[in-house]
Amino acid sequence: MLGGIPGKDPAEVTNQGAKEETSLIEVADFLSESQIYNLSLFRLIKYCNVSQICHKLKGFVEKYQPSASVTNSKPVKSGVGTFLSSINKTEKKEEAVVPDNNENRPPSNSLQSLVELLSSLSMNHGEARMVLTKGSKLTAGRIKFMLLDPANQFQQIVREAHSVVVAGGTMRPIAEFRDQLFVSAGADPSRVTHFSCDHVVPGENMLPLVMSSGPSGARLDFSFQFRDKKETLDELGRVLINIVNIVPGGIVVFFPSYDYEKLVSKHLEASGVLARI
Repeated sequence: MLGGIPGKDPAEVTNQGAKEETSLIEVADFLSESQIYNLSLFRLIKYCNVSQICHKLKGFVEKYQPSASVTNSKPVKSGVGTFLSSINKTEKKEEAVVPDNNENRPPSNSLQSLVELLSSLSMNHGEARMVLTKGSKLTAGRIKFMLLDPANQFQQIVREAHSVVVAGGTMRPIAEFRDQLFVSAGADPSRVTHFSCDHVVPGENMLPLVMSSGPSGARLDFSFQFRDKKETLDELGRVLINIVNIVPGGIVVFFPSYDYEKLVSKHLEASGVLARI
């Protein structure tokens, strides 16, 4: 499913010239295609938890990891700090961030991630999808469990907890959030109360606009299927160049995730857009 070949080194290229592809499939289809639908996932998960094999394996790897693999390695930065450092033109070259694909970096506890994935597959997940990413080699593949409807997992909390407090900055529209998370989980609508603080930016200073296309006329489609396309990223770069030329004092760009921010930042840097803005 991820493009690997049994018996081959996962880091070996098995599909020369293949581009990274991401697909969205039903959980039932994933269980069928991966041929794990007939396994007793509960017994497997229980064994891993009772035996603590994940922690034991991690301790074994850390104990016998060659010391040379971490010598002279700088800490890996992530999140907003990495992004700001990458665009800071005054940053010294000798302080470059160690790449994420450093083969000498100590491995993470991949077995624990597998157990968590199996736990997600064994629960009553309701509306959920599997996100599969495959490339030219198996190590480039990724499997993600995406829960689209949290009401099923929220039912026990709503039923047993005395009070549930949910806080956030992106919860509007409140009615939809309340119905999908609380009412669908069995909560009495009369018990759900809402408190909201004013925004730090006054309304008269805000001008929301929607752009359907960029300067060249190309469509700005940031849906899951098209947001990674080169044409989309190129058009986004042209939009940013035009905006910074007319907006004084600089701009702030928000992304839906750190992964997408990293992807856009790398593309804009490679295309020379970051240097221009």
